[in-house]
Order: sequence, then structure tokens, then C-alpha cells
Amino acid sequence: MPLNMGQTDPTTFKQVASLQNMIQMGTGSADLGNAERATAGGMSMAQSASIKRQKRTLMNFQNTFLIPMINKSIHRKVQFDVERYPVVDYKFVPYSTMGIMAKELEMTQMVQVLQTVPKDSPAYNVILLSMIQNSSIHNRDQIAQQLMQGQQPNPQQQQMQQVGIQLEMGKAEAEIKKLNAQAEEEIAKAIKWRAEAAEKQPTEADNYEKILKLKKDEASIAEAQSRITNRNVETARTSPEVDHLRSETALNMANARKIARETFINTNVQ
Repeated sequence: MPLNMGQTDPTTFKQVASLQNMIQMGTGSADLGNAERATAGGMSMAQSASIKRQKRTLMNFQNTFLIPMINKSIHRKVQFDVERYPVVDYKFVPYSTMGIMAKELEMTQMVQVLQTVPKDSPAYNVILLSMIQNSSIHNRDQIAQQLMQGQQPNPQQQQMQQVGIQLEMGKAEAEIKKLNAQAEEEIAKAIKWRAEAAEKQPTEADNYEKILKLKKDEASIAEAQSRITNRNVETARTSPEVDHLRSETALNMANARKIARETFINTNVQ
């Protein structure tokens, strides 16, 4: 006869699903088959949750099994071999290396950080060196050594940089001296122009001398005007006399012509 195991309650499936959800929320695990985890960020979250769960499991293993086993073992060693294992309060701290998934997650995060850091930044080489040291390639020590040697400054390059800096500083100092000389020259020109302007600007003595000269010119003009007026008066006064003299002269010339004509006639008659 076949064995009859009974019927399963339909509510059991709901209880199992709820229990699984609570376990995932409590332990930080996630369902990797979910469609929301298909992106890079979702995969990173899923890996971090899985690593968190593995770490918690490892801690439980250490606290509940490994450390008590080591303590009991050392107690037995001390009990049966006191000379080799003296009675001391021993305390053991388990130390383990990083797991594969944790190392892969850390490498992914470091790659993402490395993409955001510029290549000329000092942190770029530090992150790159950490990635190489965290990797599992067989010649990582040589690569790390070469990278560290590349980070060390080259003495010749440093000397050339110092020479270049000194040349730049000398050039800058010469440019500053040139600018200072030009500024001093401009200041000297300004002082000279100010002195020339002050010399050309008339003083009170010059103004007084000009006023005296103008007064003299006015006096000379007034004197010339008075002379012209006197001459006009004299001319007006002597004008009748000139007219009288002209009339007398004309009369005398007429008399002289008459006498000459009469003399000429008398001479011809005789």
C-alpha cells in the first residue's frame, strides 16, 4: 500500500513566503533572480547584502564554535602540559582574510572610484596601487613595486623643474624691474610736465606788469587821440585863412596877367 502523508495546508505556502521575506529582511540577503537586480547598482546591492549575510554567519561560527573550541583546547593543553603551556589568561582573536565575493565587490567599488578621480590627481596612483595589492595575480608585488618606483620623483627631473622654476622667477623679476623702471620714468615725466606747467603759468608780478603795459598803451592811445583832435581843431581854424590866401593868390595872378598883357600890347604898339 502506498503511504499516505496527509494533505498540506494551503496556508503553509503563504507562511513559508512570509518567513522567507522576514529572513531576507533580518539577514540582509536578497533574491538575485529579481528583475530589479539586473542593473549594475542592483547587483552591487545584492552582493553587499550577500557579503553582509556571510559575515554574520562567519561571526556566528566564530563566536559559537571556533573560539570556544580553541579555548577548550588550550585549557586541555594547560591541564596536561603545564611546563610548555603555563597558566595564563589566554585571549584568542580570530583573523581571516577577505572572501572572494567581498574582494570582488571592493574591487568593483574601487574601479568606480578610480573612474571619478582625474589621472593627474595624487589619489589616482594610491587607488591603483591598492587595487593591485588587493588583486590575486601572481606578479602583483612586481607591479606594485614598479608603480611605487614610478611615483618616486626623478632627481634629474626635479633638478630640471627647479631650474625651470628659477628661470621663470628670474623672468618674472626682470619683468617686474622693467615695469618699475617704466613707472619711475612716467613719474619723472609727470613731475617734469608739472614743473613746466608751473613755469608757464603767469604769476602776480607778470599780471601786474601786463596791467601796467595796458595802462601805458591806453595812455598812449589817449594822447594820440588828443593830438588828432588838436590837429583837427587847428585845421578847422586855419581853413578860412587858407581860403583867403587862395583868393588873394588868384587875384594877384589875375593882376599879374593883366599887367603882362598891357605891357605886351604897349610894346607892340610902339
